[in-house]
Amino acid sequence: IEAAPDDEMHELLIDLRDRLLELTSLIDQQTQLVLQRAADTLRAIISAEDLDAAIRPRLEMIDDTFLSVLQANIHAAEEAHDLQTSARLKQILEKVMEIMREQSPPELRFINDILSAESENAAYAIIEEQAGNFDSRILQVMEAIASDLEERGQAENAEILLQLRDEVARYVQD
Repeated sequence: IEAAPDDEMHELLIDLRDRLLELTSLIDQQTQLVLQRAADTLRAIISAEDLDAAIRPRLEMIDDTFLSVLQANIHAAEEAHDLQTSARLKQILEKVMEIMREQSPPELRFINDILSAESENAAYAIIEEQAGNFDSRILQVMEAIASDLEERGQAENAEILLQLRDEVARYVQD
């Protein structure tokens, strides 16, 4: 601004700076509202006796921000050695993940099941039992998820998924 060649450019740059500051402030306010909504949702769930009944009607509010707030609270409780709060928050996380798995499409549940299997043999047993229920689109979904995992720096998980995809290909319907 100070190096502007003339008064007109100087005023233009000041107006631009003021607009950018205004937009930054609006973004900060929006971020605060989103975080507050996630914290409010967590407070409502944590105080409920029946987690299932507290979580299900709030599923549309459970997003990445909510999960980040939940994880941050778990970490804070662990750092403070508050075992009771930490255990309750972990219980909420487990229930949220369980409900989200139930709500996910069958293809994603299948992929999650084989990825979280206790062993390679257990994963192959799930594939043998369930892969015939899917058509070749499951292979495309697996490739897309593997690509996403690769982009997020989880190359090892991506490679495992691609190996499982090859096994699934033996069983799928065309």
